[in-house]
Amino acid sequence: MSKKKKNFIKADKNLSNDVKVEETAAESVAENEKEQDKKPVKIVKAKKAIKKPKKPNIFKRMWKKIREIFSELKKVTWPTFPTVLKQTGVVLAVVTFFLILIFAFDFVLSLLYTQLLG
Repeated sequence: MSKKKKNFIKADKNLSNDVKVEETAAESVAENEKEQDKKPVKIVKAKKAIKKPKKPNIFKRMWKKIREIFSELKKVTWPTFPTVLKQTGVVLAVVTFFLILIFAFDFVLSLLYTQLLG
């Protein structure tokens, strides 16, 4: 026989072995299903020893948090001093304006209250 025919025969034998394996696997699955139908199913909970991961020392955790804070503070874009002065002036002006407005409104209402009672 030539090499091609021998290879073909070998391949055919391997194929038939694979088919036999599949047939036996299918048969065993069918048998298992039949056995399971007959037997009552018992549910058993397996106890697993689940260990929690160990926390690092409190000082290590605090030091890590402090390092994170400083790394975030390095990323901040800080305003210049003149910008801070301007924004502080604006805040003080707005607070003063509303202070005067509320004081005037309170004064007018207190005058009206004394006129009604007096």
